[in-house]
Amino acid sequence: MASDTDNASSSVNLGSRFSQAYLWLIAASIVCYLVLAFSFAKVKTPWVDEGWVASAPANWASTGSFGTPSLEPSGSWLNAELTGIQEYTYWNLPVGIVAQGLWYKAFGFSLLRMRALGILCGLAAILSWSAITWKLSGSRLAGSITAALLSVDYTLLWGAADGRMDMMCVMFGSGGLSAYLQLRERSYMASLWLANLLVALSLFTHPNGMSFFLGLIFLVVYYDRHRLSWRDISTLLPYLIIASLWALYILVRPDYFLAQFGANTSARGGARWAMLVHPLRAVIKEILVRYIAHFGLRPLWGGPTPKYAIGIPFAHWITLIVLCTTAPLRRRGNVNALMALAGGFLVFMTFVVGLKAQCYLIFVIPLYIALLAIWLCRSHDRQSITAPLSAIVTAGLLACQLGTIAFKLQKNTYASEYAPTVNFVRSRLASGQLIFADSYFGFDLGFDRVIDDTRLGYYSGRRADLIVEDLWYGWWWRKLYPGEEPQISKYVKNLLRADYHLVFEKGPFRVYERRRT
Repeated sequence: MASDTDNASSSVNLGSRFSQAYLWLIAASIVCYLVLAFSFAKVKTPWVDEGWVASAPANWASTGSFGTPSLEPSGSWLNAELTGIQEYTYWNLPVGIVAQGLWYKAFGFSLLRMRALGILCGLAAILSWSAITWKLSGSRLAGSITAALLSVDYTLLWGAADGRMDMMCVMFGSGGLSAYLQLRERSYMASLWLANLLVALSLFTHPNGMSFFLGLIFLVVYYDRHRLSWRDISTLLPYLIIASLWALYILVRPDYFLAQFGANTSARGGARWAMLVHPLRAVIKEILVRYIAHFGLRPLWGGPTPKYAIGIPFAHWITLIVLCTTAPLRRRGNVNALMALAGGFLVFMTFVVGLKAQCYLIFVIPLYIALLAIWLCRSHDRQSITAPLSAIVTAGLLACQLGTIAFKLQKNTYASEYAPTVNFVRSRLASGQLIFADSYFGFDLGFDRVIDDTRLGYYSGRRADLIVEDLWYGWWWRKLYPGEEPQISKYVKNLLRADYHLVFEKGPFRVYERRRT
């Protein structure tokens, strides 16, 4: 009898230690993620969107104005003028701007502080997707593996260490889905209120938050269609409140809003519904421009990657194919719900989001990872014939991710390319002089001294003492404008040849100084 008691006690202790292993894996994932994300934040060169997005909230934190001082209204890459942008910022949704502004008021403004906000949003998103995977699969191990794989995902880390609003949008949206799934059995109405509040914040952070709104509708119908009633409409109040507050700001200058928001939503190649009428083109561009380009072909957002990084999207696609074609892997728990959710997100990104920006990958990466974690756990539990393949895909994905992370950290373009360029510009820029450069140079030179005008004063008539060409200016001058605006291409070429001379070059950066007559 004593022996049986001892064995039972030993089993309980073993079970307790085993259950704590999930927590240890999540804790290790958190530490790993924070170390890698902050390491990326220190080594990656700023990029064009970080300057555009940060300028307005930084200006509000210091002056109380929501204008974007560095951006010339006629100088962005968009094919329409951002009228009034230096007085009021309407081309982006409000939640991200306000959140960044409050963050800067509380902690001060710098490039690293800006990126720290995105990193914390990324951490919250990882924990939310871990909880979503656990709830839908019924496996705590799958949930913790999701957190572990996301913590070393190169694209997610790169997106977290970024000043854009995408990771904040993902945080709010995935938090809303997680809140609904975690609370619906204990308090149905509370789950709807909290989920809709978070998804509303996501939707008014970035238009891609619509994917989480549609995802929440799907989950509510999937789980609780028999409980739906007219009183549930009240839980949509957060959308109305945020929209009303934004409307009050819009009514200050509705003409500026129409000009700016219209310009942004009709960007070249970025009309949000255009791909619905060109489905084959949408699929091809999604694969080539978003995935293949990011992982090696033309990685504009993330910069150069090692050749083996191309294995990362193929690991994701293999996972999707196996789970779609292997019914036994989906039978236990609600894996079919997760599969449908993943399918919905992929359809939305492929056919609704016309702008194939590579930074949008962070909206779908967590779904691929969640499915891989479930495949890995389920195939080994059931001794499936796909178990060896799941192990090979996971090991290959980890090798590609860790290798790419090491490659990017070693490259350290911030120290090797960007910092020397900033130091040189500082040494040549006299008091009162201005420069044409991407807005992100405002982090180090001041947003009031930088004129972000890709057309170099063609419309404004302004002239600068220095011009800084970077990856983005170079791409617009040599790739975009020759076909879209040939007069701008010719003007830029002639201006640089006749009025300026090259005085500095480092990596993608070139500094041109105005000739003295």
